[in-house]
Amino acid sequence: MRNCYLRKVQLIPTDFELYILIGNAVIAENFMIDTFGLPPGWQEFNLEGAVAHTWSIWSEKLEQRVFAIHAPDFSPQDIAHEAVHVTWELARNTNFKYDKDNQEQQAYYVDWILSSALEMKGKKELIVKNNVINK
Repeated sequence: MRNCYLRKVQLIPTDFELYILIGNAVIAENFMIDTFGLPPGWQEFNLEGAVAHTWSIWSEKLEQRVFAIHAPDFSPQDIAHEAVHVTWELARNTNFKYDKDNQEQQAYYVDWILSSALEMKGKKELIVKNNVINK
């Protein structure tokens, strides 16, 4: 994919935000470096052959923890997989507890993240240009 789509979603009821980046890895990496104040080369995008990634990042620039996922395309399987990682990172940074008797909150988050990502497809206003959303 030549473009990179971006959507920022609030992980309610927390103050955490999730940046969903779908598409070109170079554009996604440059966006993350500029937006979060990360040093160039902070993270390789294709570690050990993985095609999609999740990050829980402390941004000195934003003075807050942010979550981000990147997938090379709109594959629901990849996005759902990364959404599960986000839910566990969110639990690690909050008092949320997921277990066999308490699954519903995690399921809602996975649904919300997957739906938010898939709704971006084809929306030109959500394409990243010059490290900002094209408006």
